Amino acid sequence: MKTNRLKDEAAAFDLQIRERIAHGHVPDLRRAQPCDWFYNNPWRRPEYIDSIFGEDFRFALAQIPPGSRILEVGSGPGHMALELARNGHRVTGVELSPECVRVARRMAAENPYRESFGSLSYAVGDIFTWECGERYQAICFFGVLHHFDNPGAVLDRVLGLLEPEGAIIAVEPARDWFSPLNAAVALLIRLLLSRSGRWHETLRLPGDTAQLGSLVDDCLAEYREQRDRDAPAQSPQDNSSYADGMLAALRERFDQTAFQNGHAFLPRMIGGVRGTEADALEMAAFLRLFDEYCVRSGLLMPGQFRFAGRKRTLGIPKTVS
Repeated sequence: MKTNRLKDEAAAFDLQIRERIAHGHVPDLRRAQPCDWFYNNPWRRPEYIDSIFGEDFRFALAQIPPGSRILEVGSGPGHMALELARNGHRVTGVELSPECVRVARRMAAENPYRESFGSLSYAVGDIFTWECGERYQAICFFGVLHHFDNPGAVLDRVLGLLEPEGAIIAVEPARDWFSPLNAAVALLIRLLLSRSGRWHETLRLPGDTAQLGSLVDDCLAEYREQRDRDAPAQSPQDNSSYADGMLAALRERFDQTAFQNGHAFLPRMIGGVRGTEADALEMAAFLRLFDEYCVRSGLLMPGQFRFAGRKRTLGIPKTVS
């Protein structure tokens, strides 16, 4: 990224985390509290957080040898890096946003879970120019690689920071895979929830196929751009790369060791469910089950992928399906 783009990117995430913290957000997978300020976001309830970020974390943890030195690129407010350190790893997070790093350091200082804790540090910096002075056994991207318009360039950079046969973890949105059928199913669920008073907003039922088609198109655009209609992008560099390009760059440079398709519609659905607390949690659990079934059976396209690989050594590349 160019210098002015880096500044704009950092400023966007500075603003976002300030606003979230001011409204009660606790970016910690274990200590997060219910936060009604989020109207349709997994951070609204701890149970939703585990359904989204918890699954991503467990995938990553399974790919990393115990006690590893780990670098998280774009560590944000630190929830993933902190959890990795709680599991005995020696973790460094590098992040463009000074405000995110300030929050991450505070979350680490307040951490009450000290047993089996490894180590944790954060740096404000750009991965291309940041000087670390060491090599890592694993490098992680959690929803960050798609902010680079040239994912191959950043992967070439981290290759030099990895030890021989070091691990790469990339958990990224697959917004280009989200299909019109995905959008139609997501819209149907929202309409039915709204009619029963279980959605965060009241939706009007379409009266004809033209209206229905327009609503499906709106839903498709929302999921592909990861923002509400007429809302600004999360940051200037959001959606700079898409799943096919990221995976091609990853597989060109690393031997794939594990791969999972992620959720189809759940991240932009689970936080919008309403009703009594018990009813909302029950519905959210069902939606998680339904999403998993649809992806595994091939009925819907995944809206996310989880990739793990190893730094390529001499010889024939090996992959697993």
